[in-house]
Amino acid sequence: MYRNEWLSLLKNNPGKGKTELRQMDKVLFTWLYRNDREWLNNNSPAKKRVNNGYIRVDWDSRDKEILPKVEGVVKDMLNSKEKPERISISRIGGKLGIRALLEKHLDKLPRTRAYLDSVKESDKDFRIRRIKWAIQELEKEGQELKEWRILRKAGIRKEYVNSIIDDIKISLIKFNQF
Repeated sequence: MYRNEWLSLLKNNPGKGKTELRQMDKVLFTWLYRNDREWLNNNSPAKKRVNNGYIRVDWDSRDKEILPKVEGVVKDMLNSKEKPERISISRIGGKLGIRALLEKHLDKLPRTRAYLDSVKESDKDFRIRRIKWAIQELEKEGQELKEWRILRKAGIRKEYVNSIIDDIKISLIKFNQF
């Protein structure tokens, strides 16, 4: 009796899956599931392969597509006349609107990763670049180059100075101001 009802339900709903059929007659499905599971599994629609709308990503082509954009952003950051920004994966990703992609999937973008590894700055490198920028700006403004003035212009706090003090002195010597 239950088997015939299930076969009738199947026949009347050819495009439906097992879950949809179960929703149509829960009592019938439950009885067959508890008492005749093997028959139920053999006489139910095959599992549908769910696509979920995901398209497989071609990481190689995405790498080739992203690399020139990343290079362009880095070039713009280095050539900017504004106060320097640190060259980091997060900053570059933010400028391109692909921060999550770069932070989570960089391992799948070998060319982009190699390039970013070669250009990203450490805290120290960034502070040195900011100091050089500050010195140039103060020179343009005709101001005397004093350590405190350079640090203020560069936006570097005093506690970070010890690690880069030699670089500051070298930069000042280059401008014959020390």
